[in-house]
Amino acid sequence: MSEVALRPPKISRAGSNIWGSSATSSFGTEQLNRDQERRRKVTMRQPEHTAAFTINPSRMEKTRTRLLRRLILALTMLSFSALLTSVAAQVRPPTPPPPTETDPAKPPPRPDLVPLPLTPPVTPCRPQSNSTYLLFRVRNSGNATAPGSRATAVFHMPPGSGTHASIAQVPSLTAGETTNVNTPTPIPSSCFDSVTKTCKFTFYVDSASQVDESNENNNTVSGVCQRAP
Repeated sequence: MSEVALRPPKISRAGSNIWGSSATSSFGTEQLNRDQERRRKVTMRQPEHTAAFTINPSRMEKTRTRLLRRLILALTMLSFSALLTSVAAQVRPPTPPPPTETDPAKPPPRPDLVPLPLTPPVTPCRPQSNSTYLLFRVRNSGNATAPGSRATAVFHMPPGSGTHASIAQVPSLTAGETTNVNTPTPIPSSCFDSVTKTCKFTFYVDSASQVDESNENNNTVSGVCQRAP
């Protein structure tokens, strides 16, 4: 039986293995192609990301110009509004003060003319020669000035002798002021009683109702005068 010599497989000097150089070359080509395709895709997507964060100088300039115009317009309108307000304030008449509210429970100030009482030793009788005149004192007891007015002294004549009066003028009186009032004519002699020798009289202030007084019920005073000797 003849011997068969076994020989080891030949190994290529170029580094080929048992599968041969063609298989190795095909696998490497496919891997290279996949890497190149991946790089290409990444390279294609990159400009999109870069464009998202890129500042456009032309757009920025337009935006800044638009904002500046709006700001100028707003300032112009504000200045024009302030000018109109100033002109209106100069042309508009001043606002009148609000009306003063008066307390309905408190009456308005008014004068009050009062003849002073004729209690002794005060007497209005002023004998002069063979006649007797009357002298009264009148006070404004109100809280407002009383205009000039009229006062009247009425003499109580005996029955059948008629009526006799003497009218005097009272000057204007401020609140609290007092004045003397003289009757311009003397007491008529027929007023004196033949037995008592006296004459009764009544003195009226504001006898013509010329003054709007706070009290109209205190305008009279009565007295008696003795005949002069």
